[in-house]
Amino acid sequence: MVRRPGPHAGRRPGYYSALQRFIYWNPGTSAHSTLAYTGVNQPTTAKAPVHRISSSAASVDLRQALPGTSTATRTVTHGSTSMIVKDVIRSTAAKSMTWQWVTDATVSLGTDRAVLRRDGQAITIRLTGVPAGSVLSAVPAPGTTTDGQALTILKLTMPKVTSLDLTATAY
Repeated sequence: MVRRPGPHAGRRPGYYSALQRFIYWNPGTSAHSTLAYTGVNQPTTAKAPVHRISSSAASVDLRQALPGTSTATRTVTHGSTSMIVKDVIRSTAAKSMTWQWVTDATVSLGTDRAVLRRDGQAITIRLTGVPAGSVLSAVPAPGTTTDGQALTILKLTMPKVTSLDLTATAY
C-alpha cells in the first residue's frame, strides 16, 4: 500500500533544469515515503549508503540527506506479516521534520496509528517514539499513481527535533 507517484511533469517549464526540477512535486522529496526536514528537499547530491544487517533487515545512512545531523539512520526490518521502519536522528540544531508514507489507500487516523484500506485489505501503521507536539495527518497528494489513482500522504509533522527514535510498525 505504498505507491510510487505517476507520470512526471517532463513537459513543464524548467523540468529538466537542475535549478528548477525539484520545485515540482514528483521528483522532489515530498513525493516519497521518507523522513525529511519539513518543506525542504533533500540535497540532490546526497548519497545514502545501504548496509545489509541480515536477510530481513537493512540500514540506510541518511546523514547527507539530512545535513547537520551527527546520526541519521533508517533501519527497515521485514517479517512475514509486518515491517518495522526505525528512524534515529541526532542533531545539535533543532529542526522541524516530517515523516511520511505515500499511498493510494484510504487512510483512517487514530492517536498513534493509521489504518490504510484498499481492495478489501487493510494494514495498520503504529507509531511509537513520537515527539511531543507532533501532528499526524492524511492529506491529498498533488500527484497521482501511474494509472491515475489519487494518492494520499500520511504525514507525521514533528517540531524542533534534535533527538528522534521513531518506530513505524506496519502490520
